[in-house]
Amino acid sequence: MLNKKFEISIIDDNLDCIQFVKSVCGETDGVSFGCAFSSVDSFFQSSYKVKTPTFLMLDIYFGDVLSIPYIPKILDKIGQGELIMYSVSEDYNHLIQALKLGAKGYIVKNRSESYLKSQLDVLKNGGAMISPEMAKKLLNYFITPENSDFKRKKRLTVKELELLNLLSEGWTYLTISNKIGITLDGVRGRVKSLYRKLEVNNKVEALNVVYK
Repeated sequence: MLNKKFEISIIDDNLDCIQFVKSVCGETDGVSFGCAFSSVDSFFQSSYKVKTPTFLMLDIYFGDVLSIPYIPKILDKIGQGELIMYSVSEDYNHLIQALKLGAKGYIVKNRSESYLKSQLDVLKNGGAMISPEMAKKLLNYFITPENSDFKRKKRLTVKELELLNLLSEGWTYLTISNKIGITLDGVRGRVKSLYRKLEVNNKVEALNVVYK
């Protein structure tokens, strides 16, 4: 894609963020702004089709809904397009899981206009769009010893990560059961399995391992 024109579209529930990306695209040579969607559902319900080399920017949280599990389905819809995560989250679990599922980059929000423009220029020249802080976490992922907490964290699946996020937000097992569509006993079983994988005994210890 060296120096070729391409299009940026975005899925984000923050209107200011959408307008920011649109403005930067308009000021970057060779980049056009395509479509904006306020939710993953509205994206799936749309007739959106990739017509030019396209990068789709995806926020990670929509309210209490984690978008990462939808990455494979999103990639199916955009075909030859590529997916870039664009979020305030600097959690390395999000980074690793998104890349494992097929995302091609990860940009942390709240950057300056010049920073985002420089990242778009990187894409124009065939590079990978990833924030320096996330690139450092990715490097640490590969060089940290296998017996460290860092390596224990990486073993979380997307569903386990979503479950831990719900626990961290204080939801009861019953509420979590309704949210993810499994029985109350099923939630209890998944929580026990999660704790066993992280080698912890309770929610506080699990959160300390993953988010410290």
